[in-house]
Amino acid sequence: MRDFHIPSLLSVFRFLSLIIVSLLSACSSATDNLQRFDVSGKVTLDGKPAPRGEIFFQPDSKQGNTGPGAVAKIIDGTYRTRPGKGVTSGPHLARVVVFDGVASEDSPDGRSLMTDAYTVSVNIQGHDLIHNFQIPSNLTSAPHE
Repeated sequence: MRDFHIPSLLSVFRFLSLIIVSLLSACSSATDNLQRFDVSGKVTLDGKPAPRGEIFFQPDSKQGNTGPGAVAKIIDGTYRTRPGKGVTSGPHLARVVVFDGVASEDSPDGRSLMTDAYTVSVNIQGHDLIHNFQIPSNLTSAPHE
């Protein structure tokens, strides 16, 4: 009769942890090797600097672009993607949302100044880019009294 060695729970845990860390490292290094570009600029809403908000850059899959997206915070009418977390090359959809900048219990950026997000196509071409967003007045929400 053969004796079978049953590994301890700790050994199994260490082995699984090693596999998970290896997989995460492989996934992380795959995205770290992508060339990203800083995008910055100004954002106006109805001709005035946007107090606060965010811009979400999403690769436009309908135009064959894939990969990670990027986000940039709008502060006092200007934005810049985070260093090392910029936008990859190619066509993107930029989705802009703007807030009044008056912090509340519900939102640190305040209430939305728009009836809907402003979405526009942006093409990132192999260099750092300055792109200004001029959001039309038809997307602004009526002021609250």
